[in-house]
Amino acid sequence: EHCSDDTGGGDSIRKINWGWVPATITSGGHSGNDGALDATASITVRIEDEESEYHRTTLEIPGGAIEKGHVVMANYHGDEDGEDLGFDSEDDDDQQAFGLDGEPLGYPDDLITLTHLHEPAVLHCLRKRFDQDKIYTNTGPILIALNPFKSCKSLYSDTIMKRYWERGEAQMLMGGSGEGNNGGGGGRDGDLLAPHVYDLADGTYRSMMLKIDLARAGEKCDQSILVSGESGAGKTVTTKFIMQYLATLSERRVEAKAIDERGGKPSSSAPKKRTKKRQSIDLGLR
Repeated sequence: EHCSDDTGGGDSIRKINWGWVPATITSGGHSGNDGALDATASITVRIEDEESEYHRTTLEIPGGAIEKGHVVMANYHGDEDGEDLGFDSEDDDDQQAFGLDGEPLGYPDDLITLTHLHEPAVLHCLRKRFDQDKIYTNTGPILIALNPFKSCKSLYSDTIMKRYWERGEAQMLMGGSGEGNNGGGGGRDGDLLAPHVYDLADGTYRSMMLKIDLARAGEKCDQSILVSGESGAGKTVTTKFIMQYLATLSERRVEAKAIDERGGKPSSSAPKKRTKKRQSIDLGLR
């Protein structure tokens, strides 16, 4: 980690930003033979980050920095030799190596599967996935979405949407609630699909529908999705995709009921959408 404070004298101010950089321990840091870092012994590191102005710089760091969390262990992703292997959730070979001790992690769909989970590990993984045009990453039941700053129409096509609702419907038929779709790895159980806003919306919808089916007659069931982020992060666009998916599922539900009730004749009714211009958006589904 490179860290420094703002310094200045008179009218001149020199600003140095904080940031995490990868480095290799070249000496020190160990007081025994177990290979573990010692919080008291100083270490010498060599920064290895081509994008940093401190690339190939050697620094001595006091052992106390380890105890304070200023030095943390990196994960083994498998591209340390310079070849970016990435991670494909649909690749059986990657799945076999995924999460096993001593095997490369790649850049997983779910951050909680990282061996060392801390701020620089999270940022590094998100950065590498972003470079591979993978803008969605799970962290348990939470979906992290990065603004791609470019058009990604193929990511939201009808074909992609169909994959997620078909998987969700199949899981419901097998007795699942749908809540597992977006928790614990973006649906690694069953069909392997990458993390997606459709995945989160599908799990939320099916969880709510299950509660409605189990509720007493006339009893309402509410469900909420919290979309948060800084200005320009893409909250409005993400909300639009969520509403689009929920409306599609609601329409499929209405048509399925109509077909069942009318002996195979589809219904022309559509889901009711109720939008209120305030800090939250209400979407009425049936």
